[in-house]
Amino acid sequence: MRERGARTRRTRPGESGDWNDAPRSFGSDSRFWQVLAIVATIVATAGWTTVVVMKMNDSGAQLPVATATDDSTPEPLVASHEFPQLEALLPTAVNGTALSIESWTGDAIFGDDPWSQSLTAYLATVQKGPADVHVAQAYDALGTLDVGAAAYQVEGITSSALREAMIAAWKVQYPDLVTSQATIGGKAVTKGAFGNGLPDSYWYESGGIVFDVETTDPALAATVLASLPPAVGPSSSPSTAPSGSPSPTPSPAPSPS
Repeated sequence: MRERGARTRRTRPGESGDWNDAPRSFGSDSRFWQVLAIVATIVATAGWTTVVVMKMNDSGAQLPVATATDDSTPEPLVASHEFPQLEALLPTAVNGTALSIESWTGDAIFGDDPWSQSLTAYLATVQKGPADVHVAQAYDALGTLDVGAAAYQVEGITSSALREAMIAAWKVQYPDLVTSQATIGGKAVTKGAFGNGLPDSYWYESGGIVFDVETTDPALAATVLASLPPAVGPSSSPSTAPSGSPSPTPSPAPSPS
């Protein structure tokens, strides 16, 4: 199980927020999770040399309680900034709340979930892999702001193709996903409604990059989208007559005198 990754990955209500957590069921005893959180905190601050005892809860189930005996401390997590040029395209704050920004390659965040597997399968068809995916993420590390923004890029793949592959992967994991077109925050987006209380996604393309703004609040979506770079398409090419249009007829040469 990975404990780090882009915060755009979703979980159903009641599931863990970690990217690659599979749904688990431990019965109806919510105290299990409370005690487990305490154990995790002790382990994180005191290391693995602990004394573990068993304590009966009100329902008779045995729950672990840890007492630290090791005063060693773990090394702090180091933020990842593999693609600063991609990070620079994301907002650093929303409505006065500062955002944390990081970036990774896809192999650092892809897991065994259906979304990752589906997108990996698509990448293989175009001779790419998770390591070719560049991902940057802006999020509120304290979790007080109900919005996050991600930027995805794969060299050699157009943003429209990448967006379609990402949406197809989400539909594998969430078959009820409904998409629609809209203009929000001055940006033309594809909106993805996941339902069941899950945040919506607003996919926007610019300069070969797919932005994914995720929130349950349309006003926050508009604020973040408005802060993203303006749409930039592919390099211009010489204009040609549209298919089916008559070609211009050259003027006849003047008749000889």
